Amino acid sequence: MSNDKLLKVYAARKLLNFLKYSTFLHLACEFWVVMWER
Repeated sequence: MSNDKLLKVYAARKLLNFLKYSTFLHLACEFWVVMWER
């Protein structure tokens, strides 16, 4: 049972990291587009 809980925590952490990273990429792309249009 504890192993299943560990797996869930690991998956949640991985998902959070992915979301954080994709959000950072999205913001970077938007910033680049704004700078390019000026």
